[in-house]
Amino acid sequence: MGNKMATRSPRLRQIKSKNGDVVDSYHELNNTAHFPIARARPRQLESWTTGIYPVEILHNDHERSGYVKVHYIGWNKKYDETIKTEEIVTLPRPFTTFSKKLAVAIKESLGPCSKVDSLVKLKLPISEEEYNLLSNSGTPHKVTRTKTVYKISSRNQLNHYLGEGWDYRICNEECDNIYVLTSTVKFYLHVRKPLEDYQLFPDHVEKYRIDRGFQLTFSFVRKCGNRSDVNKLLNSDKL
Repeated sequence: MGNKMATRSPRLRQIKSKNGDVVDSYHELNNTAHFPIARARPRQLESWTTGIYPVEILHNDHERSGYVKVHYIGWNKKYDETIKTEEIVTLPRPFTTFSKKLAVAIKESLGPCSKVDSLVKLKLPISEEEYNLLSNSGTPHKVTRTKTVYKISSRNQLNHYLGEGWDYRICNEECDNIYVLTSTVKFYLHVRKPLEDYQLFPDHVEKYRIDRGFQLTFSFVRKCGNRSDVNKLLNSDKL
């Protein structure tokens, strides 16, 4: 049984002239009525184009065999959907020169350390085109006047760019390890300050600037682990 709700009579709308007098119709206003309007609010445009989008598999569909729920990396969660497993394709890692350089730099920073929970900040020259490939794997976290900082919610978001196992290093046969704390990964692009120099002439010198291009700042906190963390390193979405 449902509750009965009291019915309300419709509220009559009064038509008023500019001086506040109530009139019977808009015609009496000599077609000079000012109808109420709403100010248009800016709306962010989001659109899909035909192509391949990087996804994160959230879980299998328990009701339909052969279907999985996926999250489109870099898009709002409202676009998460259930698709056929056969629609997911695995693309080879790009293995660009810079992706190799960044992967090696991360591994090098995961050497034996005396400080627990120490912050690592890598700075590498990068082209704008290369940075676009990397930023497609992240989610905007903070926008300032000069830069947009990206974060990741899952270590898998960077697997296609840096390769499996990019975020940990096994130090010895006993499986002592050092790994990247996923929630602390941040990266952003900024323009490097021009280098000032002087050019010599027979009778004078002239000052000029040398463009140094873009620089990537990639930071994270590293943690120390042991054999008990091996299963987490191999199977967890976050470290």
